[in-house]
Amino acid sequence: MILFGVLILVLLAVVFGLTFFRMSVQIEESIEKNLAAVRNRDFLLPSLMQTYGLDSNSLVLFVNLPDKTIGHISGDAHFSEDNLNYIIDEIVERPKMNGKLKVGNKYLAYNKQQVFDSARIIIYDYTLQQNSLRALLIILAGVYAAALISLYFIFRVSADKAVRPIENAFIKQRELIANASHELKTPLTIIDTSLSIINANKNESVDFHNKWFENISLQSSRMSALISEMLELAKADNLNASFIKTIVNVSDILQGVLLEMEAAFYENGIKLDTAIAENIMVKGDGESIKKLFYIFAENAVKYTPANGNISVKLYYEKRKAVFSIRNSGGGIPREKIPKLFDRFYRTDEARTQGTSHSFGLGLAIAKSILDSMDAYIEIDSKENEYTEFVILFKRPNPLRNPIKNKDAQ
Repeated sequence: MILFGVLILVLLAVVFGLTFFRMSVQIEESIEKNLAAVRNRDFLLPSLMQTYGLDSNSLVLFVNLPDKTIGHISGDAHFSEDNLNYIIDEIVERPKMNGKLKVGNKYLAYNKQQVFDSARIIIYDYTLQQNSLRALLIILAGVYAAALISLYFIFRVSADKAVRPIENAFIKQRELIANASHELKTPLTIIDTSLSIINANKNESVDFHNKWFENISLQSSRMSALISEMLELAKADNLNASFIKTIVNVSDILQGVLLEMEAAFYENGIKLDTAIAENIMVKGDGESIKKLFYIFAENAVKYTPANGNISVKLYYEKRKAVFSIRNSGGGIPREKIPKLFDRFYRTDEARTQGTSHSFGLGLAIAKSILDSMDAYIEIDSKENEYTEFVILFKRPNPLRNPIKNKDAQ
């Protein structure tokens, strides 16, 4: 910011310097013009002198030096008698033939020529130029101040934007460690307790210890599932840098996911309705999109009651590929919807404790995948009726996509 401030100051100084130089040249040219207008006239008979060619802000005085009285005046500039006498006294007393002086609020430049006891003085009033220069200086100072203030806010906003992702990543990492530690604490405590009981009852039969072995096995599975989901989340967070986006057929991927989950639908007595258009293409990573569909399908199964309904749709709408999955059930309270994609957040803590391997990371992983694809998600839910997730993928440029969608034509 300091470098930009200095640069702006130098530029404004150059502007002011050039303007000041131009004004100085203009003053000198005006005086020279006035001199030329009277130079070839009769110096000893000023009353016969023609005064055409004088600037409107100029004045030619013929002064008797011994008593400093004015013999003749030519020109349009106006001064009071007191000011004029003061000007004559100042100029006559000065040894220089050319110079500048300030009288009241007027800025004057002069040229003096003496012959015997007479002097011819040309006065040029450059007050207008001087005031313009002063106004320019004030304007440039204001511009510089405004530029500094603007630069301050621009650099502050830019710095905030640059630091915010790092800060958010640090916060997420800290939250992840804290939440993971919390999630691991319970199974580790159960395992430790079970091992303590086994050690304290070494002489008991194997049947007596089966219960504790089962606890250890179950909690080990929970920890393994948690670590796997955390690795999936880390992979999704780094997705932009780790894969090359290609055009993939999400219709085939979704059909495959639903086919593999058919047993889960059947086991829970869930009726599945599908409306999947063929050859829906999006740009992304096939494995990540498959993981995305699994997350939403498993989430729908988890929160759909027995004999409930799940509806899955995939189609083109204008320049978007739309995936929607809707399940009947308890729905999500409106105040909880903004938190759904928070890491380790679960809408129903009681339901996901105990033997469940749900840690509230699924939707966080899905959100990271969607962010990497510049996709957008909408949530619609009504308590005790349904929940619907709608994902909008960018449709590939048809000029770059050699595969045409018959359904979209």
